[in-house]
Amino acid sequence: MTDFKLKPWNRGITDEELLVDLRRVAVHLGKHTVLYDEYPAHGICASRIFETRFGSWNAALLAAGLEISLRQDISDLELFENIEHM
Repeated sequence: MTDFKLKPWNRGITDEELLVDLRRVAVHLGKHTVLYDEYPAHGICASRIFETRFGSWNAALLAAGLEISLRQDISDLELFENIEHM
C-alpha cells in the first residue's frame, strides 16, 4: 500500500504567500521557472489557483520574478486536443 498525504487546506492564502511558495519551488528545483505540471508535486497548492488569482500561469511566474516557461515538447495530438477542448 502506498502512503497518501493530503495537502494542508490553504483557504485564505494571500497572493504574496503564493508567490513566495512559487519562488521556493523554483529554488528547490534549481531552475529559473516552474512548469505548471511541476508545481503541485512541490508546492502547497494546486497550480489552478495561480490562474484564478493572476489570470494565467505565466502572469504568476512574472509576478514572482521568474521566467516564463515555454514547453518545446508539445505533440501535434496535444495541440489538436487543446483546440478541440476550446
